[in-house]
Amino acid sequence: MEREFEIHSLEEYIKVIHETNNRLDNLYYRGQSNKKYELIPSICHKINKDSEEKYLSIEKNIINEALFKYSNVFNNYESHIELLTQLQHYGIPTRLMDVTANPLVALYFACSSNSDCDGEVFVFHMPIIETYDTEGIDALAAVGYNCDLYPFPFEKYLDECGIEEKLTPNNHSSNYDFLFNMSQAPVLVRQKCFFARQKAQSGRYILFINKTKYCSPYNGEEDSYCFIKEIAAIDKNEECIANIIKIPYSCKKELLLQLKHVNIDESTLFPEDIDGGCRMLVRDLGSQYINKTSCQEKS
Repeated sequence: MEREFEIHSLEEYIKVIHETNNRLDNLYYRGQSNKKYELIPSICHKINKDSEEKYLSIEKNIINEALFKYSNVFNNYESHIELLTQLQHYGIPTRLMDVTANPLVALYFACSSNSDCDGEVFVFHMPIIETYDTEGIDALAAVGYNCDLYPFPFEKYLDECGIEEKLTPNNHSSNYDFLFNMSQAPVLVRQKCFFARQKAQSGRYILFINKTKYCSPYNGEEDSYCFIKEIAAIDKNEECIANIIKIPYSCKKELLLQLKHVNIDESTLFPEDIDGGCRMLVRDLGSQYINKTSCQEKS
């Protein structure tokens, strides 16, 4: 079945989305404005262009400094994932990658920047994890915060997080096995909505967990599966990606106009950003006036 599409109008885009929804459920979307970008969370970005070091190396320092400096802002969370969603909202690099339940929002982000680059919309087909109902998922989200030494034994980590190993009724597996299997790939999670922007963008998150490797742990104990200080990008050929919709750069401007006609623009997606909304208002009125004046002069 065809997996990659190229669209040139909102009508073509909606047709692809409609056909995909007819055969699959649990679809979520991410728009990226440059087809060269990896599917990776911001914590894995380079600290600066002249260094190979990534924010992942200082994840704990970043979180601690944010909690210290802005204790009045980051003081209302019940779990590590909740804290990560709040940090993400304010632009701090985290191991969360934004996705949306609204395909029009994803298309906007694929078109809203990098006007000279082709964009992409990724359609993810993944089960969504309810973080409040899944014991241990918060511990997996906090590996980078809790672990100072690597490789760190997987079972030792869960034990230190207070997660007791429990066998399934048939004694063939345990909750540790379940969490290990979950940790082998990024996980789509749903969190409570803290911000108007999150609600406006129908925001969800893909949580990236440290890679595991069978090796000798930091403490010299016998070989076991351990967390290592590395996070893998989602390969664009992964089965969890149902479709890749390509957006030619030459179509971005017209697509943004078409999205504006259905009320998808900077002002509706960033309702808390009054400055940005006002800039857009002035920009749009100026363009309308120039177009009107030009038409009058021609007539």
